[in-house]
Amino acid sequence: MEAGLDFAASFLACLAAGVLPVPVAVPRNERQARVLAAIAAVARPALAIVQAGVLERAHHWLAADPVLAEVEWLTSEDLLAPLPGTSAGSWAAPDPAGVAYLQFTSGSTTRPRGVEISHANVAANVADIAVAFGAGRETVSCSWLPHYHDMGLIAGVLAPLSLGGTSVLMSPLGFLARPRLWLETIERFGAEISGGPNFAYDLCVSRIREADRAGLDLSRWRLAFSGAEPVRARTLAQFADAFSGASFRPRALYPCYGLAEATLWVSGRLDGLAGVHERATGDAAGSSVSCGRWHATTDLRIAGDDGTVVPEGAVGEIWISGPGVARAYHGDDAASRATFGHRLPGLPGAYLRTGDLGCVVDGELFVLGRRKEMAIFAGRNLYFVDVEEAVREELPPLATAAVACFAVDDGQSERIVVLIELPRRPTWDPAQARQRLQVALSARFDCGPVAVEWVRHGELPRTTSGKLRRGAIREGFLAGSLGTAAAVAADVAP
Repeated sequence: MEAGLDFAASFLACLAAGVLPVPVAVPRNERQARVLAAIAAVARPALAIVQAGVLERAHHWLAADPVLAEVEWLTSEDLLAPLPGTSAGSWAAPDPAGVAYLQFTSGSTTRPRGVEISHANVAANVADIAVAFGAGRETVSCSWLPHYHDMGLIAGVLAPLSLGGTSVLMSPLGFLARPRLWLETIERFGAEISGGPNFAYDLCVSRIREADRAGLDLSRWRLAFSGAEPVRARTLAQFADAFSGASFRPRALYPCYGLAEATLWVSGRLDGLAGVHERATGDAAGSSVSCGRWHATTDLRIAGDDGTVVPEGAVGEIWISGPGVARAYHGDDAASRATFGHRLPGLPGAYLRTGDLGCVVDGELFVLGRRKEMAIFAGRNLYFVDVEEAVREELPPLATAAVACFAVDDGQSERIVVLIELPRRPTWDPAQARQRLQVALSARFDCGPVAVEWVRHGELPRTTSGKLRRGAIREGFLAGSLGTAAAVAADVAP
């Protein structure tokens, strides 16, 4: 549980000592402490390495958990001495097939699971990133991403280290408090590669005033990756327009797709604004951003419900095979069997079932959302991410608001529910806005009455990496702790 150089030192010390590291977030509240306890129950740690002062701040949460209470706690300063059971000169090259570390998933749709990432997985994924990003020894990158997250760990720490490049590391909290600091750091160090989730680009547009943009020089930023959550065409266009005066080049926009079960990177493309696909097939109309192509070392297929490959352009589940794909979840045989090692007729190799829906058009991947994050109305697929994006389009002041869409069954039919975090000081009438959204969403998606409910700012449950925990949100709504569940039983259409 570290930050910056302390994290890198701790992580590498564990690898050198043959100790299996598990990157996790320092708990800052009771909810995060419960997530850490769930991870500890699976990983069964023997010791934990934290920054000085962290243990005191989190002690009352950690001491309450029976597993964490038995853990030996070390600080960064303790690493100046050999770890228990090790000695100078005892290091030996690891088995490439051996597990390097456990990368726990975000738990956005289910409980966090520890992916067993091998040394060979890391080497293969870093090699793919080097080719895809054009990165090497002379490359300077910048990262504010949390190091317990797969994107922050690989893109911010392990890839630059492996390639011999330079990585400038920032605090995630520093970026969230002042987004301009990220862009200032890119300019100051001449970083060529940097990025983050879609919300990071939205935050820069909404929080950095126009007067503060012109003083920036982003001309050396040649690859601005966006991943870890749905990439929105509107966000890319708004960011490119907002920072054109700072010499930001739209061609640098790099939508990409990846997941912890594939170590990190799977596919991506430069010039993201040129890869927007208007979807108007058998599904509800919507636009998707291309997440580009994958390398020859990886095989990516779109599979139907019957476990066979669907034609190009058809929607199905994304299946992946390749040297960067892990083999199992730690201590969870049932989930491992459901996710890893699947076969496709007539094709060699074992495939990972990602749980993500997508399609391939002209050899490029378009990601539509999680398999669990859709519903079928009148024979058409309705993707919740499309509804969430429509909310932001219909009401621009909600451009950076947290929006969660899901379906519930009221006993007679399935209804769509949309929960929106209300800004702290809205300059518009929430009641009128709610009515407007109900009418617009119902008409746009032809899905019957839509329940739109406001919740307090920051109330929607999130993972430690900031993703909305959609399963928990739906459960909270049905339990009456989020929004008003009774609204679904009534005719919510105006």
